[in-house]
Amino acid sequence: MRRLIAVMVITGALVCAMAVQAQEYELRYVPARDFADKGKLKAELLDITYEGTPMGFAGIAEAVYEVEVTDIEDETTELKIRASDIQAESMGQVYTIKAAPAVTLTVDQLGRVLESEAEGKLTLPGFTIGKGPLQMLTMVLSAGHFPEAPIPVGQTWELEGDYSLPDLGETSLHITSTLEAVEGEVAVIKSLLELTVPDFEAPSPIVPDQQIQYTEGHVVVSDLVWHYDMSTSHLLKVSGKVAMTFIAVFPDLPASIGVEAEFELVSDALEETQ
Repeated sequence: MRRLIAVMVITGALVCAMAVQAQEYELRYVPARDFADKGKLKAELLDITYEGTPMGFAGIAEAVYEVEVTDIEDETTELKIRASDIQAESMGQVYTIKAAPAVTLTVDQLGRVLESEAEGKLTLPGFTIGKGPLQMLTMVLSAGHFPEAPIPVGQTWELEGDYSLPDLGETSLHITSTLEAVEGEVAVIKSLLELTVPDFEAPSPIVPDQQIQYTEGHVVVSDLVWHYDMSTSHLLKVSGKVAMTFIAVFPDLPASIGVEAEFELVSDALEETQ
């Protein structure tokens, strides 16, 4: 009898363990019509390389980041994204931008950007990584990139597609993600994101007052970790490391330029979950 009871207890424990392991989560971007979010975006420029040689550039930037729903239709959501109070410091120079032009995105429930439009052109003082990568970052932070079917913790999925960046053109994105954990209503997702960047103009890293063309842009965002509230569709926290490579078309000779940076976005809604 004792042996039978022991077998039953062990069997029950195994069944419960299998049930927990098999639990699946449907990740969807479905914010309410009155959805609004605000947070702090911080970025740090670690270095810039010229033909593979570090140039010793470094800098930090902060901005207030806001997202609000402006329309919901069928299974798509229209978002308006704003960045304001932008402050950047690099190599002893301080730059301030009161507000960047708002960007309107239409996204589906998987977080894929279907349409995008900017309310104006972004002008950046001094040498920066250019509006192309900045608009790319806006799209990355707009919503999660979710799998089509429910998944258990530990499963990996991939998404890819072509997207349009306002005033720039088409970019191709490929992202590989894994559901690392679920903590209450918060999904923790780790991703590796790669995308191409359309050609753009920005100040020269050598002569800041000179505008030059950047081509063949490629961006890799590694250690990209999302904390996503499945009950409210809030991106509570997003962080990652960014590596960009471009060809800078200098008047004399094109040269390869590399940029290394890291960023973190923390939503004000994070405190409400803790």
